[in-house]
Amino acid sequence: MSTTRRPRRTSRGSGGTAGRPVGEGIGPIVARVDAPPSEPVSAFVLGKRIGLGDPSFDGRAAARLHDPTQKLVT
Repeated sequence: MSTTRRPRRTSRGSGGTAGRPVGEGIGPIVARVDAPPSEPVSAFVLGKRIGLGDPSFDGRAAARLHDPTQKLVT
């Protein structure tokens, strides 16, 4: 009997996480929604705040997310 393996999505961001379960990944998102940072722009990697000048921050990726995010929240 062969088992079929389902493909896993992986994140190739600076956090190096791979296929985090929703239950594990949603907590930090909910925390930011419940208590948003006072700055208009902020960045986090694995729950840790990073500066926008940090090498971990990918400005191009953030720019790509801008329009789809605006469509979702407006």
